[in-house]
Amino acid sequence: MCDKVPFGLFRLTYNRTGQEIEEYILRLSTNQKKSIFDYLERKTSPQNSEYAYDYFSSNCSTNIAELLQQKG
Repeated sequence: MCDKVPFGLFRLTYNRTGQEIEEYILRLSTNQKKSIFDYLERKTSPQNSEYAYDYFSSNCSTNIAELLQQKG
């Protein structure tokens, strides 16, 4: 399930369970940022929030990576 949570809460949850988060600063144009924002809004809408999760090939990170590769 894809959902929205404040980043601080997200980080706290991961830290409490001993998991690490890597943060990357991306140099994106305004159009690229808007495209990603719009994509995330669609993914987290109630009708799209559930998907077939796979640890290696279909998760939060791979979804964004695929989007970035499509946008070049």
